[in-house]
Amino acid sequence: MGWVVAPPCGGQRRGRPVLVEALPPQRWASTLRGEPARSRAGQCGQPPSRKPPVVADDEQPLSKRERQKQRRASKRETQQAAARRQRIRKTVASGLVALIVIAVIGVAGYLWQRPPAEESAALGGESETAQAAGCDAVAQPPDLGSDHLQVQQPSELADSAPADIYGHRPATSGPHISAWVATGVYERHVDERLLVHNLEHGYVVAWYSPELGDQQRQALLEWGRSAIEDTPYLIVAQYPEPLPDGGKVGYVAWGHRQLCDDFDAEVAGEFLDRFANAEGPEPNAGPHDDSDGLTPGQENVVFPPFEPPSGGEGSGSGDSGSQGSTGSGSQGDASGEASGS
Repeated sequence: MGWVVAPPCGGQRRGRPVLVEALPPQRWASTLRGEPARSRAGQCGQPPSRKPPVVADDEQPLSKRERQKQRRASKRETQQAAARRQRIRKTVASGLVALIVIAVIGVAGYLWQRPPAEESAALGGESETAQAAGCDAVAQPPDLGSDHLQVQQPSELADSAPADIYGHRPATSGPHISAWVATGVYERHVDERLLVHNLEHGYVVAWYSPELGDQQRQALLEWGRSAIEDTPYLIVAQYPEPLPDGGKVGYVAWGHRQLCDDFDAEVAGEFLDRFANAEGPEPNAGPHDDSDGLTPGQENVVFPPFEPPSGGEGSGSGDSGSQGSTGSGSQGDASGEASGS
């Protein structure tokens, strides 16, 4: 079957020819009887059929109400998504703020509670100079309190020997005699129980062992005399016995101690600058001079159970304190005349 060009419908002479379907021979009879032929334009003289396209159920156009409902649902989803993003941002921001606050509090707490000895260790116990002098890092022994030894006579101190009342030596805190010593550099033995009272008042004590060599001892004494001019919260004295752990020089303040094998002016100065009048329960009670404190002169200032060596046996001749006085230092001086806190 094919298509052929046919004259205009109804035998009209005018008009456009149409394309008609070529019929098989058996159908030519009906065509000769005048029945119109089919064309792409439909029946002759009739407009082509225009049937609406078939649309699936799920593709049917939405009504106005349905479109409005769909827009509202879309808007609601958009708002909910924005709200979720906002909540996430707030949660993240709150978490970051909380972490920052915790970090700040942690750092502040550490700096507040960190023992000053750690800072001092960075100054004196870890430096190359301190290591060369054989110095330990600054230690912070336990606080043993600040009570006074309740005695009426010096002889009663025999029951409170330093080795019995101080768990660490040279002592950095603990019970002590009610008297104290004037600022100065002394080439004499000075009782440890006296100088703990000075520590309570903010002093630094530079102990030197009887085993310290003469050259090092002289360097320490000269440093002490010079340092006192700027920092009167200082006492240099000979320890009544060898220092612990084989140390030759020991620097102590309330709650802090550093032992060294040799004297070094830089290490000593760093310890003094860090702790002078900065530690102790009563850091502003001093400094003391010979008007209110004991001043070792030609004799050692020690109390029972120690016995003063005969003949003023010390490391050398008596050295005056910072005020240049040579006050007495016998056993009877510290029974309690220098009363104080």
